[in-house]
Amino acid sequence: MGKSQRNKKNSFVQKLLNAVVVVLVVATVLVMLWGVLNSQGVPHKLFNAVKVGDVGISVLEYNYYYETALQNFYNQYYSIIGYLGIDFNKSFKKQDSGWGEEGGTWDDYFKELTNGYVSEAVVLSEAAKAKGMTLNEENKAEIEKTLEENRKAAQSNQISLKQFYAMYYGSGMNEKVLRNLMERQYLAAQYVDELLESYQYSDQQIKDYYTEHADDMDYFNYMKYSFSIAAPQGNTDEEKKAWVDAVKAKAQEMCDKVTDRASFAALAVEYTEDETKKEDYEDEDACYKHLLKSSVGVNEEEWVVSADRKNGDKTVVSGESTVDVILFLGRERESYKTVGVRHILISANMTATTAEATAAKEEAKAKAEALLAKFKENGGTEEAFIALVADNTDDEASIEDGGLYEKFAKGYMTEAFDAWAYDETRKKGDSAVVESDLGYHVMYFSDYGEEYWKVQARAAKQNEDYGAHLKELQEAAPLKVAGFGMNLAGR
Repeated sequence: MGKSQRNKKNSFVQKLLNAVVVVLVVATVLVMLWGVLNSQGVPHKLFNAVKVGDVGISVLEYNYYYETALQNFYNQYYSIIGYLGIDFNKSFKKQDSGWGEEGGTWDDYFKELTNGYVSEAVVLSEAAKAKGMTLNEENKAEIEKTLEENRKAAQSNQISLKQFYAMYYGSGMNEKVLRNLMERQYLAAQYVDELLESYQYSDQQIKDYYTEHADDMDYFNYMKYSFSIAAPQGNTDEEKKAWVDAVKAKAQEMCDKVTDRASFAALAVEYTEDETKKEDYEDEDACYKHLLKSSVGVNEEEWVVSADRKNGDKTVVSGESTVDVILFLGRERESYKTVGVRHILISANMTATTAEATAAKEEAKAKAEALLAKFKENGGTEEAFIALVADNTDDEASIEDGGLYEKFAKGYMTEAFDAWAYDETRKKGDSAVVESDLGYHVMYFSDYGEEYWKVQARAAKQNEDYGAHLKELQEAAPLKVAGFGMNLAGR
């Protein structure tokens, strides 16, 4: 090879090396630039994670709903989080879950939940806009209140508002984006409230709906005693089978002896081998069940709910871990009349025993009694009671309704509150101070309402009709995933 050719070759190699260096430098710069932009949430604002109909939802917005889904999941399952094997300190994208329609990672599952939240919020708020609805003054005030609380929190923590939003809502979030998200949510909720109020049904429609769905709304009354079939450790398969057969025989023996509720309770004590539990079963209600179908045990559900079941029927049913003796006592709809009650809550720590806490409880009690006296001095009317609510109650949930709770099921409220409200002697205009585990309630009995089964049927039909309407909206504006953006979303 001549000198000229070698020079040309060297020149080509040098140019190639220079080009490689340039590419590497550019790539490095781009990676660094991407890192900076990503840390500031710029891509999260620019790219959509999903699109609902014609409405694009940025990664930033999507992550807001994602965190909402995550928080709701935690609140629902916090008592068993430790058993789920989920680590909140690691990326969900690297943790298998087995939950969701197709299994996958925890990130996949949370995105399934998030997609539902996003779809519902968008289609409902868009339907509200199409109807000409705008946010009412109450909802506008709630949004402003939240934003102002954020400003104060940033100031008290001596950080900028930008830093506050990045810290608590994620990189790229700011007041404008949060405002838009909240406006969408509140408008959607406002639309749903108006929609549900528009669902008015005649008494006959409610009766027909109940008749059609009685199995889901009736309460089933029965006695249940369970024998464990867990065989001693180390038993062979043959020994385990013999053990289970013996347990079943014992259960059948008990069942044959049952004649009524009292005999069932007595037999439960007799057949209980655990001496520590015998005292519990001496209470006749220990084996008693009063349940909706949704709460009936999986072992006995088919038998208990059967249309041909009649009072006094008894049986033995086997499950994976127990053999159960069942005595059917009947089914009923909740025919008691619901109540309307107003209250003013003066909250206090009722379990603390320190001198300071005791003094605080006495102070709360005195305040409640003074309010009751003032209410009576002002005429003792419902209007007089309502006038005292806003400035005195610690129950923010009922403050807008003048302290009113109505159409609630027996057992829904705290025990003392519930007992006073549903006392059979209660009459319109009754008032009192009631002590509960929340503090002291200044109570006012407003009136009786309709029977609870009608409340159940109306609410169920409203939810059914709402669900059908929501499905129509979602089918008209399907959610579509944007691949690149969705890869940026989540944790």
